[in-house]
Amino acid sequence: MDTNMREAVTAQERLMITLRFLATGETFTSLQFIFRVSKSLISSIVKDVCAVLNEQLRSYVKMPSNTQQWREVSKKFEDRWNFPHAIGAIDGKHVRIRAPSHSGSEYYNYKNFFSIVLLAVVDADYNFLHADVGGKGGISDGGVFKNSCLYQRLENNSLNIPEPEPLRIPYTIRVPYFLLGDKAFAFTSYCIRPFAGEHPTGSMERYNSCSGISNSNNRNLATATPGSTVFSKGSSDLSNSGECCGQQEQQRHKLRTVN
Repeated sequence: MDTNMREAVTAQERLMITLRFLATGETFTSLQFIFRVSKSLISSIVKDVCAVLNEQLRSYVKMPSNTQQWREVSKKFEDRWNFPHAIGAIDGKHVRIRAPSHSGSEYYNYKNFFSIVLLAVVDADYNFLHADVGGKGGISDGGVFKNSCLYQRLENNSLNIPEPEPLRIPYTIRVPYFLLGDKAFAFTSYCIRPFAGEHPTGSMERYNSCSGISNSNNRNLATATPGSTVFSKGSSDLSNSGECCGQQEQQRHKLRTVN
């Protein structure tokens, strides 16, 4: 409220201060000269506004709730990236922090700084579907994922993800719907990653060749979202993913016929 000494900081100014801090990571000392507000007040403004944003915008970041909505997400991946049955891209982002007291190396990450982990799932248009923040930086992305509520719901099959279906006619093998991750995540029925190592060209293990994603570029989509953007810059050619999956299926059928 206004006083005889000064006018109150308006709601617009509070939002501007908070968004500037979140977007740039500037120190409170720097922000106080830009907005002419003391850094002690800025520290409380940022905390209060973040709490309000989290409460009011919670409904904007949500997972699909039924099979039809999941199929719509999958269709966008196929239309934009030519990658069928993908329902999200998952990755973690290390957010730099000051080491908490008496935390030892729990928050010290492989990039040699202290952090907490933002684990995010995005759709084909880089929109957040799920976000989990607060994991200790010393834990891998896969470890943070296994400690998340999303992992438990995937394990319990409680997200209403569509049942496995053939990729397209005339193929008959049922392929599950899945998340796209990098080598930090385990290969499961609901999450795929590039196969490790080198494999002969034409082999069924040559995932990178057949899917059109290289080990380094598998992170393109999910790293391009939080902050500095959940898959890093790079290019990927997914133009033949559906056809290659079909070729793999035909190879499997021939092997079964021979055996």
